[in-house]
Amino acid sequence: MKTITISDVFTDAEIKKAQKLFAKCKPGQFNKLVVEQIVQPAMPRINKATGQENDARYFGYLLEHAITQATSSEKPNMNWQDKAMAATRGSQLGAIIACALGRNPDDVPRFNGKASVTSDGFIMCDFVDRSGEGRMSALAGSLSDLERNVKGLADHLQLTAEERGEYAEKLGGWISEDYSGDAVKRIRKAAGVAHG
Repeated sequence: MKTITISDVFTDAEIKKAQKLFAKCKPGQFNKLVVEQIVQPAMPRINKATGQENDARYFGYLLEHAITQATSSEKPNMNWQDKAMAATRGSQLGAIIACALGRNPDDVPRFNGKASVTSDGFIMCDFVDRSGEGRMSALAGSLSDLERNVKGLADHLQLTAEERGEYAEKLGGWISEDYSGDAVKRIRKAAGVAHG
């Protein structure tokens, strides 16, 4: 199988146009727009470069991944919150972080308000789906999954001790009811916060 890079199938002008589009889009909108505006017109060239018929959506996701990675690494002066939002854009963890940071007032889908953790370690939070329909106490995932993701993101972003503390505080503050008894402590540990 032939190894293809973004620059093998997209021109510099197309990549710059995609970056500008990415900066303007709300989460969940980019792939559809980039496929329509950039990828679909380039498909004959992409198919020729790869030697096969391809799905335009795949190359939209590929562009989104490349731009997300570039955005989070090219802006060293971004604060940890901006880096976390960029790195988790479009994911469940991203929706949780956006809710915990209060950065998703109009986005859909989105979590709303504070979360609760059940006695068996499941996280529940109000949710608004893509059609704008609200769901009370929707499943946001398991506490153990959140721990893994919190640790992975903190390590990926190479957060400082101070940033890890703020990160843990924001996510811990998102939980208003903890029937498991140790959710905030587990989040703090996953974020790499030693004590507290």
